[in-house]
Amino acid sequence: MTPSRREFIRMALSACAGVAGYGSLLSAIGCAPRHELETDRSYGRVLADMHVHAEINEWNRSSPLGVRYPALAYAIEKSVNKTSMDWKNCFMAGIDLICVAHYNAFDELLSMPTDPNPEAPANTFRMMDKLEEKLQGVAWQYAKLAKNRNELEDLLSVRKADREYRVAVVHTLEGGHALGGSIAPLESFAKRGVA
Repeated sequence: MTPSRREFIRMALSACAGVAGYGSLLSAIGCAPRHELETDRSYGRVLADMHVHAEINEWNRSSPLGVRYPALAYAIEKSVNKTSMDWKNCFMAGIDLICVAHYNAFDELLSMPTDPNPEAPANTFRMMDKLEEKLQGVAWQYAKLAKNRNELEDLLSVRKADREYRVAVVHTLEGGHALGGSIAPLESFAKRGVA
């Protein structure tokens, strides 16, 4: 049975109140911050965000079309993509795995009215480069790229209480337009660790 609009709103508000109350309860009983927790991953549980647009707003602003049409990049950032992901917050929350969905709105827009944009794979590789630079730069203390299964398993085997703990990051693609109309780039994407 489908709830009425009023019932749906009441259920949503109750859920929000429950979450807020639970957070207050955890605060009141003095739950330790993430770095003080002794978290054991031997249970096989992984806290993962399977679809994150990390650094996408920075990409949109610095991409060739974003530089040429900054108002368009701004419009995409404010209306289409409201990403506010932060590496430190993900680390402090104890997230184990983030799948970064590389998505270039400009390539998708160019592909819609005509043929696929043949520059889309190169643009996506540049987007991946920017993420890797970030992970080797300011975000190194919070997250690390896993380029294959072994690297991912190694990252996930570290307890969150250990100094070596980092959020594992995996490259993924959102949308077939990233291939530029050909399956040829798939091998190159796989070599870069795209899952």
